[in-house]
Amino acid sequence: KCLDVFVSCVVNACDLSNKTPNDSEKKKIANTAVSYLPQQLGAAPAISGTSLSLVGSLCDISDLSNRANEKSSKRTIAESAALYAAKTAAEKRATAALLILRDVAFQRDAMRGPAVDCAVAIASGRLPGSHQIEDKALKLVMNVIFSKNDDCADKVVASATKELEFAARYS
Repeated sequence: KCLDVFVSCVVNACDLSNKTPNDSEKKKIANTAVSYLPQQLGAAPAISGTSLSLVGSLCDISDLSNRANEKSSKRTIAESAALYAAKTAAEKRATAALLILRDVAFQRDAMRGPAVDCAVAIASGRLPGSHQIEDKALKLVMNVIFSKNDDCADKVVASATKELEFAARYS
């Protein structure tokens, strides 16, 4: 439970940073918190599915990406630069989240399934993320996790099948 609280605080710091791109202090706090996340998750004796879901939510930067990509004549150059810098920092944090999912899938047999499920859900677009992060998640699942070993490949196939069934229910 303590790990869930820590990961939740990291996600909250990142969300606050994404909402206020001009605040360099919040961006610094978010980046520092995310940099500690792999160490804390690696040292934890057990990781819960909730922690992995929270880590996956770091990939939800689509709102910030959309704001940074939209053209606006009302924005100053400084505001546009700050928004672009915030988008870049958020993409780095989301990439770090994908790397955490990869590490958990490789190092923790008991949590391999939930980690792969989260990565596949991001890649499929069911869990929110920008297009760049969805593409990175897809490459992670296809090129890295699937090819690691037979167990990882089986988990990827099972997760992809669940995603297809989920999509079929809602289509």
